[in-house]
Amino acid sequence: MGGRSIDSLNSNDKIKTVVPLFRQTISLKEGIIKTYNAYRNNHYQYGIDWEFEGDTDRIILKWCNKNKVDTSDLNLHFIDYIGNAHASDKRKYFFALHKARLDVRVMILGLRVVRKVKRTLFRFPQVIGL
Repeated sequence: MGGRSIDSLNSNDKIKTVVPLFRQTISLKEGIIKTYNAYRNNHYQYGIDWEFEGDTDRIILKWCNKNKVDTSDLNLHFIDYIGNAHASDKRKYFFALHKARLDVRVMILGLRVVRKVKRTLFRFPQVIGL
């Protein structure tokens, strides 16, 4: 599901028009292997964006529910792709996945307030006698 699930025909005709000497020197298979290895070797470039993952799953679920599509085999849940996820990653995913729910929105707001109060208190420790 999502943008990459739609069949499409891709071509390099545009670049050949602008740069007529352009030639592919890497096969598709070799390119996929190189891309995969680059991500693995660089720890998926800067990690996995769990908020994006949760938000994407939320959008897909919403669309599927609206269009009566069965989602049981779509793996729309938290998946620790590289085996190093923390509780904070699961929390980010959960909040993004359920951000339309009122209780989750209240919880997110509460956490923001607590974070802001903590930053304020620890920024000026002399005010509270620490």
